[in-house]
Amino acid sequence: MNGQPKWDSEHWQEIGAIGKKHGLVWGGDWKRLVDRPHFQLSRANIIWHIVF
Repeated sequence: MNGQPKWDSEHWQEIGAIGKKHGLVWGGDWKRLVDRPHFQLSRANIIWHIVF
């Protein structure tokens, strides 16, 4: 907004759902430090990619 990021956007829930649908862990679900822009592979996904 006005050239600045808007971190409290209502779109984060939708973005988080899309990432989780594709197997990512979403920082918006974290309890201690909610980090909506953060996505990462789960440990299970990392192991699966290494093994297979």
